[in-house]
This record gives sequence, C-alpha cells and structure tokens, in this order.
Amino acid sequence: MKAPGFWTGNRSTLVLFVLVAGIIVYLTQTVSGTRIENDATWFTVWQHQVTHLGLIRAYARANLIAVYPRLRPINYPPLYLYLLKYVPLPAIPLGFLLSMVILLLFYRKVKLFDVVVFLAMPITFFDLVIVGQIDYLLIFMVIASVLLVEADRPIPAGILAGLALTLKEEAVVFLPVFAALALRERRYAYSLLAAFTAVLAPLAGNLTLILKVSYLNNVGLYQYLTMNGPNLWSLFAASLAQRDTVYIRYAGYLLSALWAVFMFRRYRTGGDWLAFGYAMAVGFLFWPTQSQMRYEVYPFAFAFYLWKVRGRREFILPAYFFGITGGLYLALEIFRVNPLVELAFLKACALVTAGIVYRVARGRLSGLPDGGGETPGRLLSRVTARVTRRDWAQNPDG
Repeated sequence: MKAPGFWTGNRSTLVLFVLVAGIIVYLTQTVSGTRIENDATWFTVWQHQVTHLGLIRAYARANLIAVYPRLRPINYPPLYLYLLKYVPLPAIPLGFLLSMVILLLFYRKVKLFDVVVFLAMPITFFDLVIVGQIDYLLIFMVIASVLLVEADRPIPAGILAGLALTLKEEAVVFLPVFAALALRERRYAYSLLAAFTAVLAPLAGNLTLILKVSYLNNVGLYQYLTMNGPNLWSLFAASLAQRDTVYIRYAGYLLSALWAVFMFRRYRTGGDWLAFGYAMAVGFLFWPTQSQMRYEVYPFAFAFYLWKVRGRREFILPAYFFGITGGLYLALEIFRVNPLVELAFLKACALVTAGIVYRVARGRLSGLPDGGGETPGRLLSRVTARVTRRDWAQNPDG
C-alpha cells in the first residue's frame, strides 16, 4: 500500500470543522431526557479529584469506594487522568474526533462528503454527545498506529500504541494487534514499551494500585446480560433487567481470549492490519455485560476506514450497520418505548452481529489474499490431525 498523501482540503473544510464542533458542544450541554447516563458527569468529578487530591490519592480513594458506583470512583488508566488535569474537558473528545477527520483527509482519495458521512453517523453522535464518552481517543491511536507502521514510521506508531494502553481499559482488546506489529518490527516494540513505561514511571511505587483500579475494577461492574447493546449474550436475555451469571461471564471472557488467539494466528505473518483491528473490535462483542451499544463505535470506525481508505467495498454494510443502529437505539430511549420492543431490537442487532462474526471467522472480511487463511474449521482439523498422529506414534498397534 502507498504511504498517505498530503491533505487536500480547503477553507470550506475548516468551516465545516468549526460548525460541527460548535454544534456538538452546544448539544453536549443541552441534550437530556434519555435513560442513558452521560459519562461526562463522571469525568468532571474525576477532574476535580485529580486536581485537588493528586493522582495517587485519587486512585487510592477510588479503590476504597469501588463498590459504590454512585460516588463515581475513578476506573481509567493514568494518561486520561493527566489529560483531565491539564486540558478542558469538552476539548478532549472533540479534539480527537477532529484528529480522526484529519486522518481521513490525509488520503487524497477520501472526499469531503466522506467526512460528512463519518460525522453524521448516529453512533458518533450517540457516543460523543449522549454518552459523553471519549472512545475516539483510543480509536484514533490504534488506527494511526497501524497506518504509521504501513508508512514505515514504526517509532511514532509504537509510541501511540504504548500511550493507548495507558489511556483506556478497552485498549486491551487491541493488544493482539500491537503484539503482531511488535513481532514484525523491533523498533515498534521498543517504542511501545518506552511510551507505556514513561506514563507509569512517576507512579512506580503504586503500580499494583494503579493496575487494579485502571484495568480490573471495571470488569464485572455491570451485571445485566444486554447492557443495552448488541453483545451476543443479549440473544439469551428474557428481559432488559435479566442479570448475568458467573458461568456466562467467564464463558464470554474465554471466547474473547480464544478469538484473540485465533486472530493473532491469522495475522501474525502479515495481512491488512486495519482488518485485524476490525476483527478485534467485533470480538469485543463477546464480552458479556461489558459490551454496550456505544461500543459499536469501534467496529464502525474500523469498517469505515477500511471502506474509504482501503477501498474495501465489502465493509460498506458493516459500517452502516454499526453506524446507524446506535442512533435507532437512541430513538427508542428518547421516546421511551415498551421495554419488550427495545429488547426485540437488541436481539435483532445481536443476530446481525452474530452473522458478521461468522463472516469474519470464515475469512470473508480478512483482507488476506487467500480469502482468510486460517479458519476455525481448518485450525480444528489441523489440531485433530496432529493429536491423532501423536497418539498413533505412541501406540501404533492401537
């Protein structure tokens, strides 16, 4: 693939940026009336805590009150808390959304209309405005890291990957992508470790506390099967309020781990790294109770970039599916429809998601020249044959 070209935008593009940013800031302050909690209220509390208590004391307080969500304990890694301390809150998500747009315009074949489509997708509005989340920070770092590797810039790529791991817990989902790139390029691995260490070094005496609060306290915090999202476990929910079980939770984590190992084996020797990221974003939907509707922003962003930057038309439908269904769910929340209708919508989304997972597993959306290379069936056949040969060698007489 060719390295990215120069931005070919014009003044009207800059005007569009300003208008969109202004509208989003306005809506962030005025939209209300849904049953969805805006996470910006948590971030505001964290900003106050970090500013007045310092990072270590804020983490220690969070660890003590982790079982009381109403007190809004910190549960994010350090880099985002550094940003909260020094950057005004509304500027953080908007700045990185703008970065996503600039990254799109960095490619000559991406048109201004494509940028408008990206910004107008309901999932962008849902994630940024209604939920008040900062998922685009992490998405930008992962996608930019992949594109920089392809442009033969492994050192800044590794730095971005290392920073991503200290920004949001969800970065762990993309750890197989980072590992595959690190095995391919040594400079990427060194710079990743350097960036990760640089962020955590000032907190070296409290690493156990930091890791526990940042990465573990959030796992298992939500207890409902659907979590108002298209995760695959909502197919088994009888109501929106049905709680999960330990067996379902750990089955989901096991499936996620197997998915990560399987995809790593598929892409470890090469392939389309953006498609690898998309596969891991889809695999996130295995997580029971953790995968909410807003997490559709991850497969949406990767599918959109694969469509517009790579020219991969097979990603058009996934991009629109993940981009639009979040907005439809938001409409159900705003109009407070019957919970049974909402549950039916979530199950329908989960069913389509299951079909997408199947296509990814079969290699239809792999970006590999042989149509997918490794598939679950081929892997199982090979493992079975290897075990059979070993048994025969140990006992040739049966």
